[in-house]
Amino acid sequence: MTTTPTSPVVLAISGPKDSGKTHLIEGLIRVLRDRGVRVAVVKHDAHAHMKIDHEGKDSWRYAEAGAERVGLVGPLGRVTIDRSRPFLQDHDADAALGELFQDVQLVLAEGFKDHALPRIKLIRTGEGPATRVVFEATPVRDDEVNATAAEDLSLERCMEFIHRLLLGEQSLPRA
Repeated sequence: MTTTPTSPVVLAISGPKDSGKTHLIEGLIRVLRDRGVRVAVVKHDAHAHMKIDHEGKDSWRYAEAGAERVGLVGPLGRVTIDRSRPFLQDHDADAALGELFQDVQLVLAEGFKDHALPRIKLIRTGEGPATRVVFEATPVRDDEVNATAAEDLSLERCMEFIHRLLLGEQSLPRA
């Protein structure tokens, strides 16, 4: 009997530049890994600054020559660049992320402000990293988050929210 892998939960982590998104994601990865959760991270490159595929590099040259997909394999892992369809349009973002990461339970998607996804949004109250956070289990874009619902930011509270998402205790679409 063949089983179909379950699509992962896709969760956006968003907030202003330098608000602590990367720091939070690093902490979440460590805790999730320690708890046996298979997790992947994808960063939204809204400005197309991908350093992997820039002009003059072999991967760029292959794509310019007409290759729809280019793969890179090395000691640090592998990367596949797929130019056969546009990058994650709003209507297919969660499905596309799920396709990319079918072998994990959770995809932490840094940024993806214009995509309706369940979300942890970091809120700044002054200079420096964020000290407040809003949790949205219902898929929303970043600009739809109600910042007045913010609470104190803590790794433990973020983990409680993620735990409920993974258990399906809140109404969430699967990728």
